[in-house]
Amino acid sequence: MRSTKRRPSRRLTGTTAAALAVATLGSTITLMASAPAQAASSATGTISRTEILTRAQDWVDRGITYTQSYTATDTDGGHGYRRDCSGLVAMAWHLGSSPLTNEFLSYAQAGSSGMRVISRDDFRPGDAMVRDSDGYGSDGHMELFSHWKNPGDHTQGAYVYSFNTNGETVENPSAVSNFQKLGFNSWSEVTGYTAIRYDRAADFVDDGVALATSTGSAASTSGRMEAFRISNGRVQNKWQLEPNGGWSGWGDLGGSGLRGGVAAVSNADGRLEVFAVGGDGQLYHKWQQTPGADWVDAWESLGGENLVGVAAGRNNDGRLEVFATASNGRIYDRWQLTAGGGWSAGWGDLGGNGTSSALAVGRNDDGRLEVFTVGGDGQLYHKWQQTPGADWISGWENLGGSALKGVAVGSNADGRLEVFVVAGDGHLYDKWQTVKNGGWVSGFGNLGGNTLSGRVAAATNLDGRLEVSVIGGDGNAFHRWQSVPNGSWNSGWVLL
Repeated sequence: MRSTKRRPSRRLTGTTAAALAVATLGSTITLMASAPAQAASSATGTISRTEILTRAQDWVDRGITYTQSYTATDTDGGHGYRRDCSGLVAMAWHLGSSPLTNEFLSYAQAGSSGMRVISRDDFRPGDAMVRDSDGYGSDGHMELFSHWKNPGDHTQGAYVYSFNTNGETVENPSAVSNFQKLGFNSWSEVTGYTAIRYDRAADFVDDGVALATSTGSAASTSGRMEAFRISNGRVQNKWQLEPNGGWSGWGDLGGSGLRGGVAAVSNADGRLEVFAVGGDGQLYHKWQQTPGADWVDAWESLGGENLVGVAAGRNNDGRLEVFATASNGRIYDRWQLTAGGGWSAGWGDLGGNGTSSALAVGRNDDGRLEVFTVGGDGQLYHKWQQTPGADWISGWENLGGSALKGVAVGSNADGRLEVFVVAGDGHLYDKWQTVKNGGWVSGFGNLGGNTLSGRVAAATNLDGRLEVSVIGGDGNAFHRWQSVPNGSWNSGWVLL
């Protein structure tokens, strides 16, 4: 275990107001906590496992209480679902209606309505478990699977979202709630259910994509870009066969129940390090043992609680800094105490209220980190270090946009940052600094795309050309790149 001594002087104190007011261009902007989040899916359409769990967590966070007499809306406010166990699953899966418990079981057994029976050992995040011995629902119940307590030994039980009795709230799988209860089933309880899957639950769509280029002081630094994505709760990677060149097939970096996005960054010595949020809401990371070579075997926890998004950057002095959004809508950070070394013992608080899981970080040409996020109102916000490696400005500045649901940032060869966002129309848009370390163009350019998910990543090739990757509506990763540094882009999206 590496040293985790803390650097207290860098810890920031967040505002405790219900909404964070931020100064920008002489006006005050509020990151709206009350604005509905933009859904990545549509009713009865393809939905990522990340979004399924996010939708279930929304009822936990809103304190929705059990009753079969009333309905509650989903995250985008567009649909109402019955406030019981089957209604919870219907809402999380973004169905067009709220089937009864026995109907879920009948559909799965018949292989209809996009549902089917699976093996209990094949549970993936967002699957469901249902029981109904008499076929009429009198003893029926169902729950939403989150993750195994021990992926290597399922007999240790599973964490679930469970909705049970009048007046109670949804049991949370990652924290005690609902009258001090935790959403957890022993193995004997799990075996009392039939495992079912919604086939429109996709393993890749909106489950995270990241890009990083190995750059650093070591002679062995490869300069090759590497791509990362989450599949079935595990991180996969592929890499350029040579700097600026073609790509390998997908490899496997392991993990279990990982969700909520993935981030990657190069250490000062050129070793890549990758970060992902686990099913328990904590942040995990692993790193290359030498630049461009093998990775450490195990994922190490960096802690955190109820985290839903992640981004990572490298300070001007070589220290990595990782940023995470939590379910309370705030952004937190941790940092290496020395370049390539141990981490601060705790998390700093960068504020925000109602921010989404969309998060990105870039480094200005003068060495100052800059963080970007999508607010609860669907607009783009950013804040930056006042000097390299030091304290941050106190507020968040608005960069505009509408119905945004994903963000990434990269550095042009001339030092200007360029930010990329996925909008509600499924297209990718960009805007850029007019001069390095300076202000931004007023509008957004359109890089096209169709039904793109909210996950997007950007990095700079060794020759200075920006490259961007997204998850498409079909669940595959696609990429585009600048034809020349600081210049125009290739003509279309290419399967990665």
